[in-house]
Amino acid sequence: MLAALNSRDYLNGFKVQLKQHFDLTDLGPAKHFLGMHITHNHEKRLLSISQKTYLEKILENAGMSQCNPVGTPMTPGVTLQKVTRPPTADEATAITSIPYCRTIGKLNYAMRTTRPDIAFTISCLSRYMESPGIDHHHQLKHLLRYIHGMMDLTLVFSSMDDGLIGYSDSDYAADRDDSKSTSMYVYQLFGGPISWKAQKQSVVVTSTTEAKYIGLSSAS
Repeated sequence: MLAALNSRDYLNGFKVQLKQHFDLTDLGPAKHFLGMHITHNHEKRLLSISQKTYLEKILENAGMSQCNPVGTPMTPGVTLQKVTRPPTADEATAITSIPYCRTIGKLNYAMRTTRPDIAFTISCLSRYMESPGIDHHHQLKHLLRYIHGMMDLTLVFSSMDDGLIGYSDSDYAADRDDSKSTSMYVYQLFGGPISWKAQKQSVVVTSTTEAKYIGLSSAS
């Protein structure tokens, strides 16, 4: 409690000093910041961060506000690759129904701020921004359906500190175009994720052990 009071006193003193030099309005604790909704529960000592409104706008712009939800960010067992043939007329119409690059860009921001659960899917879909095909479009729609079903997922941080906890994993040669692997990691602190990443490795490996070693090196 003493530390909390000292911290509050320091913050109030800092505000007073700023007001001496700048014209400021104190709006209290942050509630909204760059598309994020921030909730403070002082009684339970919890801090929650979500982007529900931001994600709802993405679904609305993509015409997916009333879509049927699914339980996974990607279709299980599906692996994507570069387009090898021109799309048919029906496929071309379907592909242009959702702005692929713009939607991926907006989802990428959500992934970087509050949604580590879609990091791997965004990593995969981002590889085909230059020339997305019908399969990539289907997986983008699948991701949007997943987001619709998991709209209320929230990052929650508590006052309980178990120390920094990290997890790392890698697939093996899953990219069908260049046989490269993908590394993934996530770190947690105070009960919530604070750093995460999913990225294709820069070299071709010859074993699952080597893929995981590179992934661990990236995580460390």
